[in-house]
Amino acid sequence: MSVASVNRRVRVIAAAALLLSAVSGACPAVEREGAFSSRDYAAVLKGYVDEEGMVDYGGLKEDRGRLDAFAGRMGRLGRGTYRGWTDREKIAFWINAYNALTLQVIIDHYPIKRGACWRG
Repeated sequence: MSVASVNRRVRVIAAAALLLSAVSGACPAVEREGAFSSRDYAAVLKGYVDEEGMVDYGGLKEDRGRLDAFAGRMGRLGRGTYRGWTDREKIAFWINAYNALTLQVIIDHYPIKRGACWRG
């Protein structure tokens, strides 16, 4: 797989994450007072993912506080809160969790050297 192909896939994934975050941010259970909130994650995506889906990993690495705060809150989510969500809210949570943790892994190792994950 070429670097250009990988970059294209990353842009598509980032754009999808931004869209899904916007959808999950509209879920009532996610925004109720005292409930789990994805506002920090939505702010991260708005600040570091452009309209073409390109992620500013360097900028995000330097300003990772909101992303780390969101990931921490995911780990402390109460069972009762989760059980009270609709299926749609649960799916949005897991999609956001996957994408947020993936961003953390990427910026933990950024910049990623060519050839570290693939050859070509």
